[in-house]
Parts: sequence; C-alpha cells; structure tokens
Amino acid sequence: MAVYNSDASSPTVALDVIIASVITYPVPLLEMTNGLQAKAARMQDVDLEVKQLRETLAEYNEEFRQVRNQERKSEVQQIVRKTPGTRV
Repeated sequence: MAVYNSDASSPTVALDVIIASVITYPVPLLEMTNGLQAKAARMQDVDLEVKQLRETLAEYNEEFRQVRNQERKSEVQQIVRKTPGTRV
C-alpha cells in the first residue's frame, strides 16, 4: 500500500522538483527570454524596412513607367513631324 501511495504522489514530486529548479535558476530562462525579445524586435524592424523598401520600389517603378511613356510619346511625335503630309 505504501508503494501505491508514493507512486500516486510521484507526479506531484516531479512537478515540485521542476518548479523548484525553474525558480532556483531563473537566470538562463530570463536570458533566453531577453534574447528572444531582442530577436522579435529586430524582426519587426526588418519587416518595417522591407515594407518601406517595397513601397519605394513601387514608386520607382511607377516613375520609370511614366518616363518611358513620355519618351515613347516624344518619339512618336518626332516621327509624325518627319512624315510628309501629316499635321501635328
């Protein structure tokens, strides 16, 4: 009967040992937590930078498209001016 009772309390004892070890030695856990928080903050910064770079790239692409269209219009106008019998 005594063995049965000790078996029933062994999960509680194991939990007590785990809790005691975490409470006794919190420094490694706190260091790990601080490291993870720092990584998360860096990831947020990187995500923000990527978002800003994508927006900038989209603006540059739009500007490039507009310049290219303007150049094509100029080329067409020059061709039309050089073609005899056309009016501008």
